[in-house]
Amino acid sequence: MSFKKRGPFVSLQLMSRWKNLVGLNVSIGGFVGVAKVEEWREVEYREKWLSEFEMNYAFPINLPTGFKIEKGFREELKNWQRVAYVKPYERKDMSRGVERFEKRVVAIIHELLSLTVEKMVEVERLAHFRKDLGIEVNVREVLLKHPWIFYVSTKGSTQTVFLREAYSKGCLIDPNPVYNVRRKMLELVLLKNRHSKELSRTGDETHEEKSDVVISSHDDWEGERDGDWVLPILMKSD
Repeated sequence: MSFKKRGPFVSLQLMSRWKNLVGLNVSIGGFVGVAKVEEWREVEYREKWLSEFEMNYAFPINLPTGFKIEKGFREELKNWQRVAYVKPYERKDMSRGVERFEKRVVAIIHELLSLTVEKMVEVERLAHFRKDLGIEVNVREVLLKHPWIFYVSTKGSTQTVFLREAYSKGCLIDPNPVYNVRRKMLELVLLKNRHSKELSRTGDETHEEKSDVVISSHDDWEGERDGDWVLPILMKSD
């Protein structure tokens, strides 16, 4: 039995599989194979009058709060932005050079996150499908090496990677209807749980003190709810 080696590009068949796995916010039927970052590049080129040389292979940069800028970092980052690479949907032979190959991996992950509903995905799931995506390097190392593009959350037992440019103060900058519906459903679940706890707690107090049951309204409650969608670390990076 022979196995055909997967080509070094993101296929429509693979995108269709990921649509069901991580909730891609894209219509496969109308898919044209142009990376989302190209839209950003076009805006930067048109509105900021930047040269094609500077923008052809550049990515949005959002340095985390408290990021220590060492001597020579800005120059290195500027040179990295100019490095050419084989784009995710291009059917070309891979260019030689570690830096070019690694930048293509950044582009693939950036594109995948851009297409998801919540601009995030579990790192374990991403690593599991790395060969399908044509990624032949350690995914976690790439993510941690580019903290101005990706943010890796270690909250809980699951590592999750977020597209940093898509968030502001812990919330999506441009949420779609699916994201809004999910958030409202979560709020309803949390509200029900909170009221259930208050009923239980008040019931215990009534039994002990033989007093009337008083339940506070949702509007009177202040503070952070368990499972809130706000991501504290992303709030600091805004």
